Amino acid sequence: MQLIGGTIRWIRFVDVHYQLVPYLLTTGSHAMETGTSSITPLAMHENFIDKIIDDFKPPTYNYLLGENVLVAPIISNTSTVQVTFPSGSSWIYWWNHTILYTGGSTYTLSIPLDEFSVFFKKGSFLPLRVTEDTPGLGEAGFAGHMRWLLHLPPFSNITSSTIIRERNGSGIIASCWWKNPKCLMINVSAHSTLLSLLEVVGWVSEPHMVLGVSRSGSTALMTPVHSLEELSVGGTYLIRQIKTFYAILVSLDKLGLGHSITMCA
Repeated sequence: MQLIGGTIRWIRFVDVHYQLVPYLLTTGSHAMETGTSSITPLAMHENFIDKIIDDFKPPTYNYLLGENVLVAPIISNTSTVQVTFPSGSSWIYWWNHTILYTGGSTYTLSIPLDEFSVFFKKGSFLPLRVTEDTPGLGEAGFAGHMRWLLHLPPFSNITSSTIIRERNGSGIIASCWWKNPKCLMINVSAHSTLLSLLEVVGWVSEPHMVLGVSRSGSTALMTPVHSLEELSVGGTYLIRQIKTFYAILVSLDKLGLGHSITMCA
């Protein structure tokens, strides 16, 4: 069956929604438990009267989905959209992870017809389910894995951590912090009942990294792997060259409640 352009674009956008299922489950669960919303409108109000007016015609329809995804809907017959990015972090374009926008700044962007104005926060873990070949996110051959997308954060003493919810069990905790200006530490912890079921797969491709979780029972080292040195302490892996593509797969149950990956430039 031959698909026309509009249908192909629709399928592509549907695939993005499926990729975001773990993230939506995580943010939706948090919203339900705290009595908040998983959507935060970015329209600013000077006073209550402005808010009433904006409810009918807001100055922007842009919104945050959870804390780490920004969506800028295009609601008119145009390919441009104005986006004011929240301050405190840079934001990465969903379709091209090398494009960053400065927080606190306003941009007028021209968006191609086969893309959509979606961004994610630099330095945040983004749990994804990738089922198709997607540049920068993975391949269909690893469709059984949950992915964590982490755009390498700038050096700081702050630990970034997120709880990834699952339908069954207590979920997973992923954290990262800088050991020094050249070494980034990644730690993944799971509930004890999940340890025998989980494996971690991670690969690095400048400027971002993807970690994944599968439920297969085997342990294997995936390719391509270059200059990989296994350390003897705590099952930690040292990656020598951060700009090269790497893949590694090890069992969580060998490491108790935590698995650590150290990436050093």
